[in-house]
Amino acid sequence: MEFKPITVESFEYIRPFLKKQFYRTCDFTVGGIYMWVDFFHYEYCIEDNLLFIKGYAEEAMDKISFTVPIGNNTMQKGIDLLRSYCINQQIPLMFSAVPEEACSVLMQNYSCEKVERLDNWSDYLYVKDNLVTLAGKKLQKKRNRINKFYCSYLNVEFIPISQDNIQDVREFFNWYKQSVIKSNLYFVFEEMMVDRALDNYFILNFIGGVLKVSGRLVGFTIGEVVNDTLFVHVEKANKEILGVYEVINSLFVRYVANMYDLAFVNREEDVGDEGIRRAKLSYNPIRLLYKYNLSIML
Repeated sequence: MEFKPITVESFEYIRPFLKKQFYRTCDFTVGGIYMWVDFFHYEYCIEDNLLFIKGYAEEAMDKISFTVPIGNNTMQKGIDLLRSYCINQQIPLMFSAVPEEACSVLMQNYSCEKVERLDNWSDYLYVKDNLVTLAGKKLQKKRNRINKFYCSYLNVEFIPISQDNIQDVREFFNWYKQSVIKSNLYFVFEEMMVDRALDNYFILNFIGGVLKVSGRLVGFTIGEVVNDTLFVHVEKANKEILGVYEVINSLFVRYVANMYDLAFVNREEDVGDEGIRRAKLSYNPIRLLYKYNLSIML
């Protein structure tokens, strides 16, 4: 097995494999890989119709780990290849950010050890229709904030990101970076990755939009669709505007749902930030997609 650095051009080869899995976790998306490629030092290998990604483990940055293999071959074939690779490299066989379904398969079929749930990296999964309509008593506060937004502001527009407005998005994000306090290292790194995502937005085929009020850009969002799920990679807005996040979230999901046959929306992890955790829980997720670190005995 030969692992190679992941570049923008690598996704021509990686993307087809992402369509062949149904874990619905953000680790198997273009954005989930590209935006963290330098932080976790990801590399990739394609062998025997399987995709392997190697890097440092979540919550264990001193350890080399792998994603579970995906593609047109069996899990057993992927494990056999990785076992041989790890023996040759004299490293443990550790998997990181393993989806719950894959974790169950590994634990049933292999001698696993050091199984650890990564609560800070759980993804928040929502039913698409719930985020479009925000129906029900639990989401009443969301609807109230949206109603106040539309009562307070006129000429509200949600416009797809295009060559005509992406420079405006960059300028808004530069302002945003100066206006917020970074509470941990992940957010500092995320800002650099958002800049890179904007630089390669069209090459990577992201989907996104900007929210404007009376011609003024007040927020933007970036995501991608994999199978039946919309993944929201980036959502930035002027938080001084009451209801702006609720509005941009609802309009983005509605916009994407008009083009794709969506069932779910993944709003990704909270990376241990209590404020983000409360915000994601407030949208009433259908479930948390738990992930695990685990090792297989060689």
